[in-house]
Amino acid sequence: MGQDPGHAKDWRGTNMPLRFSSKDILKKPAGLPLSSAGWLGVTALGVILLLVGAGFVLAIRTERAERQAQLISDALWVEQTLHFVIENGTQEIDRLAADIRSGLPASSVADQLGVIRRLHPEMARLVYIDGQQGQTISEPATANPVAHAALDVDVVAAAFKLGEGQFGPVYREGMDNWRFDFVQPVADGRNQSLIVASFDASDLLSNHIPWWVTRKNQIAIRDSNSRTIASKSAVSEGLDGSSHIIPFEPPGQGLSLIVMPYRAPVRWLSWALPGMIALLASIVGASLLFLQRSVRRRQTAEERLRSESAFRRSMEDSLTIGMRARDRDGRIIYANQAFCDMVGWPREELIGRAPPMPYWDKDHLEETVARHDSILAGDVPKEGFEIRFRHRNGEAFDALIYEAPLLDAGGKHIGWMASILDVTERKRMGELSKTQADELARTARLVSVGEMASTLAHEINQPLTAISTYASGLSGRLERGRVPVAEVRGILDKLSTQARRAGGIIHHLREFTRRSTPRLSVADMRDIVRRTVGFLDADLARNGVSVATHLTDDGCPVRGDEVLLEQVILNLLRNAAEAVRGLPKSQSTIELHVTASAEQVKVSIRDFGPGVPTDMRERLFVPFATSKGDGMGMGLNICRSIVELHRGRIWQEDAEPGCFFHVSIPLATGETQ
Repeated sequence: MGQDPGHAKDWRGTNMPLRFSSKDILKKPAGLPLSSAGWLGVTALGVILLLVGAGFVLAIRTERAERQAQLISDALWVEQTLHFVIENGTQEIDRLAADIRSGLPASSVADQLGVIRRLHPEMARLVYIDGQQGQTISEPATANPVAHAALDVDVVAAAFKLGEGQFGPVYREGMDNWRFDFVQPVADGRNQSLIVASFDASDLLSNHIPWWVTRKNQIAIRDSNSRTIASKSAVSEGLDGSSHIIPFEPPGQGLSLIVMPYRAPVRWLSWALPGMIALLASIVGASLLFLQRSVRRRQTAEERLRSESAFRRSMEDSLTIGMRARDRDGRIIYANQAFCDMVGWPREELIGRAPPMPYWDKDHLEETVARHDSILAGDVPKEGFEIRFRHRNGEAFDALIYEAPLLDAGGKHIGWMASILDVTERKRMGELSKTQADELARTARLVSVGEMASTLAHEINQPLTAISTYASGLSGRLERGRVPVAEVRGILDKLSTQARRAGGIIHHLREFTRRSTPRLSVADMRDIVRRTVGFLDADLARNGVSVATHLTDDGCPVRGDEVLLEQVILNLLRNAAEAVRGLPKSQSTIELHVTASAEQVKVSIRDFGPGVPTDMRERLFVPFATSKGDGMGMGLNICRSIVELHRGRIWQEDAEPGCFFHVSIPLATGETQ
C-alpha cells in the first residue's frame, strides 16, 4: 500500500520542547558567592531539570508515535477489510458468470442474483444483461433495470477487451447515494452479455466497519476532487487534525480511504509538582523505564504491522476443524494444520500418502479399510460417521467425519473432501452425563423411600408381629401338652408365609434403591403396575387417597428394566396424590388405566386436583422446574429420561377437573417372559 510522504513524517512526530530555565528557579543570593559545592549542586540541579524536560519530551513523542502507529494499524485494517469484502463479492459474481457460461438457466440466474445480494448488502443493485437473448434481469427487480445502471462505455469496452471484471468511476444516484459499478463480462464481445454490480459506498462502510474502529476514528471515502462521498463516525466533532490516507484500489478511479482520529485527552497536564519531585528522586530509573517503554511500544507497533500483513496467509491455518482431501484413489492431496495437529503427522509426510494411512488404528484396521473402500465407491452417509484414529504418539481418539464429493472447476468429480472433528471429549462428557443421570434417578428413588419410611416400617412390622404372635402361641401350646402334627404344620406354614412376606418387602425395597445399570427383561406392565400400587397403597391410604386401577384383560409384555418402570409409575402416582391431598373424598381418587394397542402399551394416570399451572405447561419436563415449594424439579425430568430409554414417550393432557399423565411403551412382540 502506498503512503503519503507527509503522513510518514507525522508518524515520526515532532519535538515540543518544554521551556524551563534554571535561572528562574535558583538565583544567587546578593553578596554570597557560590562555593564549588554550590556550583556542583546548581550544575546537578540543571542536569536534573534537563533530564526531567527530556523525560516530558520523550513521553509526548512516545504518545504521539503510539497514536500514529495505532492510526496506521486501524487504517490498514479498514483497508484490508473493505478489500476483502469487495474481492469476495466480485469473486461471487465471477463464479456466477462462469455458471452462466456453463449453461445456467435464466430462472436460476435471478435466484443467484438474490442470494449474492443477500450475502453482500453493500451491493445496492445487481443487473444481468443478456446481449444474445436481449433479456435483462435485475435484483432488486425494477421496471427498467438498464436505466438504473449508469454504465461507463469505456469500462464496458475494457471489460470485454480484457475478458475480466472492471470497476467504473464513482457516480451519484439520488441525493446522497454515491456508487461505483463492477462490470463482469459473461460472454465474448459479440454477445455483449455482462453482469453489473453497483456498490454503495455508504453501505460498504456502515455494514463492514465495526463500532470499535469508529469509536476512535472517522472513516471516509473521497474521490479524486477530495470530495467526501461516504463516511462513518461515532461522533461528528473532536478530530485532532491528523489523518492517514490510503489509495482505495480497487475500485480505484481516484478514490482514497482516509482515517482521521479523534482528539485524545491531554495527559501531561495532570503531571504536576508531585510527579516532578518523584522524578527528581528517581531520575535514573525513570529515564531507563521511559526508554524501555518507548522501545517496547515501538516493537509492539511493528509487530502489529507485521501481523496485519500476514493476516490473509494465516486464515487457512486458523480453522479448528480438520480438513482433508483425497483423490479418487484414496491418496491425500490436501490437509490443513488442524488435521495435522489432530493426527500428529506433518503435512509434508501426509501429502501424496496412499492407504493404509499412518493414523489408522491397527485395532480397528478392518473396519477402517471397509469404510475407506465404501467411500471411494460412493457410499457416503450424509449424517457422517464415527471412526477411531490414532495419534502419532500412540494415543487413540474418536473422530466424527463428514465426507463430500470434491469437484473441480468443470464439475468433474476428482476426489473426496472430509471435515473431521475430534469427539473424544464430547463422548466422554456424554457418558459422564448419563452416569450422573443414573445417579440422580437413584437419589430420587431414595428420596421417595425416605418420604415413605414410616409406611414401610408399618408394612414390615405387620408380618413380623404375626410371626411373633404365631411363634408365641405355638410355644405356649407346646408347653401345655401334646399338639397334633397337622396343627403344628399349619402354624409353621403361616410363619413361613409371613416371613416370605417380610422378606419380599425388604427385597423389593433393596432392588428399588440399589444402584445398578439397567437390566432389560420382558415383563407384563400389569404386574409392574400392581407391584407399584401395592408399594404405595398404605402410604396413600394414610393420606386419604385411593387408587382405582383398571387393567386390560390382554397381556401387556414390555421389554425394559422393571425397577426403572416402577419408579416412573411411582413418581406419577405420588404427584397425583399430592395434587388431590386435602380435597373432598369424591375428588381424592386417582384413576390408573392400562391399555394395549397393536404396538404400544399405554399407562394413563388421572387426578381430580387443580391441574397443571399455565406457566408450567411448557416447562413440565425441564430440569429444576417445579411448582412445589419444597420440590427439586427433577422428578418428571427423570421420568422422561427413563421412558425415552425404553423407546417410549410421556406427555400431559388437561382434564376437567385435574389432568392426565400418559406413558406409552412399545410392546415386546414375539418375546417371552
